[in-house]
Amino acid sequence: MTLMFDWRVTLEGDYDVNHSWELNGRISFSLISAIRIKSKNFLTSNAYGQCSDINWHSSLDRVGWSTCPDSRTYLKGLWRNDNKPGDERVGRIETARCCNAFISAYHKQPSTCLNANWAQTLDRKYVWALCPAGYYMQGVRLGAGPPAYLNNIDEAKCCHPQGHPNSFEHCYDEDYTYKFDNKGWAFCKQLGYYLVGIYKSDCNQLYCLEKLRCCKMNISNSELRNQRKIEELLQHKLKPVFINEWGAVNGGWSNWGNWGQCSATCGQHAQQERTRSCTNPPPSLGGAQCNGESKETRYCGGHACPVNGGWSMFGLWGQCSASCGIGYQERVRSCTNPPPSGGGAQCSGENRETRSCNGGGCL
Repeated sequence: MTLMFDWRVTLEGDYDVNHSWELNGRISFSLISAIRIKSKNFLTSNAYGQCSDINWHSSLDRVGWSTCPDSRTYLKGLWRNDNKPGDERVGRIETARCCNAFISAYHKQPSTCLNANWAQTLDRKYVWALCPAGYYMQGVRLGAGPPAYLNNIDEAKCCHPQGHPNSFEHCYDEDYTYKFDNKGWAFCKQLGYYLVGIYKSDCNQLYCLEKLRCCKMNISNSELRNQRKIEELLQHKLKPVFINEWGAVNGGWSNWGNWGQCSATCGQHAQQERTRSCTNPPPSLGGAQCNGESKETRYCGGHACPVNGGWSMFGLWGQCSASCGIGYQERVRSCTNPPPSGGGAQCSGENRETRSCNGGGCL
């Protein structure tokens, strides 16, 4: 059997790839110019295995389902926020990676789904909670919360493309013991593998999620199996062209935005901030999040705030002006509590107070 595939690869200009390979001595195929691929967008424009990162930050903090929004996609990995002692709830998982089927025979095929009961399973220690054979995870349902913990995951939504047999081609376990204790991804690293279950150790805190079961989609039809072998070999041969498109893409920072409004119009402690986002490019396929801070702060007051003056306490009364008969004495205060500054107003009122005094009878 000979299968012909037409390709044109675009990478820093156009060029044709013309070559023939033989697969296992039985299947030969050629790459000749026809299909136009933009390498930068190859994986993100209807390509097999396309992934999207879905925000589960809110849904995993309450009773109900958290799922891939497209029923034709399957879970590839989970991203959690920082370890927070005393708050290792399931809601620390904020992002789910949902991917299309890598095999073209299943690409964008409708899914057949069922709900797997994990309630009693995850009440125990050192257990696997798994989808049935041939099914891949598409979401989970919390039966309690907030807060909710691993033992509150009551069900998993398990799906497979229509026509997929009730078996896997191959499975392996990704061990995240101690690695998923802190911010970052836990995902199926091998190409074409999807999440089918989780392993919980001896507690219900999120850091006790220690392993992922990852399985590869199976094909029972021999012609489709040959097609899949060709697709995998194409991926291998074209990998140098696409570089990171098939592998992990690490996140990159966007440019800094404009400085925001100053928090005050004066004073030494007024601040303003600007932000950037991890979108140039966004991390994908298990790539690392951006290093560094997404927010930058600087002081912006520039000049002292005006301070109005305030009177000090009056001093002691002075000596009487007359040694006999009626005289006067006075006491003073100063505008120093605080002194006016930065254009602030002087104290209002008098700084001197006078009263009569009796110096005694005159001779």
